[in-house]
Amino acid sequence: MTVIFAKTRYQYDSYGDYRKLIELSGFPTCFVDEIDLESEDFYIISPANGELRPHLSARTAALKGPQRSIVVFWNLERPDSNDMKGRSIDNKIRDDHRAILQYVDAVWSSDRWVANVDPPTVYVTMGSHPGLSMGRAKLEAKWDLAHLSYVSPRRSPIYHKIGQAYSLAPTGWGEERDKILRSSRAMLNIHQTNAPILEPLRIAVAAAYKMPYITEYTRDSFPLEHRVNCLMAPADGLLDMLGRAWGSDLGPLGENLHSRLCVETDFRRGVEEGVQKTMEALWREETDRPFMDPPETPPPEPETLDVPPEEEAAEPPLGG
Repeated sequence: MTVIFAKTRYQYDSYGDYRKLIELSGFPTCFVDEIDLESEDFYIISPANGELRPHLSARTAALKGPQRSIVVFWNLERPDSNDMKGRSIDNKIRDDHRAILQYVDAVWSSDRWVANVDPPTVYVTMGSHPGLSMGRAKLEAKWDLAHLSYVSPRRSPIYHKIGQAYSLAPTGWGEERDKILRSSRAMLNIHQTNAPILEPLRIAVAAAYKMPYITEYTRDSFPLEHRVNCLMAPADGLLDMLGRAWGSDLGPLGENLHSRLCVETDFRRGVEEGVQKTMEALWREETDRPFMDPPETPPPEPETLDVPPEEEAAEPPLGG
C-alpha cells in the first residue's frame, strides 16, 4: 500500500505550506482526478472542492468489482468559515463530515476537540519539517510579532489593540514572508472566526522557524502546551499575558515547538500514525475489501502510577 496525496488542480495559496510539507516529507502525489479506486493505495485529499465529487462518483460507478483503495479527507478548514444556518459549531462539524463521507472512507482532523465532537473522525497530528523554514539563519529582530493572516472583522480590533503596544509585521508570501519570519521575535495567532480550534498549518510554520507561538485560547490545544511550547490566553487577555512574558527569554518556547513537531512527530510520522489509526478503524467496521489484512498494532504502553498533583507553586521559567 502506498500513501499518496491527491491534490486539486486549482492551487490555493493558503495550502502552499501543506503542499511543501508533502514534498519535503517525500510523499508521492497525484491529482484528484487521477485517483484509482481499483488500486491498493491510500489517498489523502485536502482541500475538497468541486473537483472531488464528480470524479469519485464517476469512478465508483465504473468499478467492476469492490473498491480496493482507501480515500480520506484531511479537513483543515474552520467549521464556521461559511454559512452556519443557525447551527452550533458541533452540529456544523458533524453535518460537514457526514456530507463528505458520502464520497470518502474517513475524515481526518488536526484538532483533537473537532475529532472528539464527531467520533468517526480520526485525529492526526500535523507535524512540520525543518525545510519549511528554507534553512536560513534568523535576522536581527525588526518586528515584535508576525501574524501572517487575513485581517478579518474579528481579528481587526484585536490586532489594533495589541499593535498599540507591540510592532506587528506585515503579511507576505515566498521570499518576503521568509524575511518577515526571520526578522520577528514571535508569531501571534488570532482565530479568524469564533470557533476555538487550532490553526495547524500556522503552527507547523512556527515550529519550522523555531518561533515562539503566542495564541488565542483553543478548546483542546494538543500538541501545544502553555508555557512549554507556546503562550496561550483568551483574546481579551493576550495583551496582559504579553506584558508579563515579554521581558523573559521566549526562545525555549520556539525550540520546544520545533522539537515537538519537527523531531518527535514530524509531518511524515504524523501522517503514518494517521494511516495506522484509519486502517484500524476501518478494520473494526468489518470492511468487505478483500485486500485488507488486520493492521499491526503496537504493544501497549507500560502502566504508570497516578501521582497526586503537587501544591500550587510559582511558575517555572518559560519552556521548562
